[in-house]
Amino acid sequence: MYDVIQDAGVFVLFSSMCLELVEVLPLYYTRQQVEWVFGLGKNYADLLPLCVASLEVLCGYLFLVFVVMVVFKLLQNVLRGSGVLPLFLFLVLCNLKCRVYECRVII
Repeated sequence: MYDVIQDAGVFVLFSSMCLELVEVLPLYYTRQQVEWVFGLGKNYADLLPLCVASLEVLCGYLFLVFVVMVVFKLLQNVLRGSGVLPLFLFLVLCNLKCRVYECRVII
């Protein structure tokens, strides 16, 4: 089966960066994941403001999405090999509710 897939086509990536061969595919998938996080925020989480009051608001929004993407990638690296996906963690966290008191937070 592997021989059939191996001969099924060609996968080409062009880059202006000088990279080792083993670095190319992981960087490509990282780029793909960054696009996925931005798409998730824009299409499903309604994070993209429809009307922005200023350029600063838009830049703040983009910075926030960038921070989320960095956290997502860090979680992915920490959880690698554990069988737990960062997306699953975020879905679980979305369902958590809490009560905040002066000295205690109850989840």
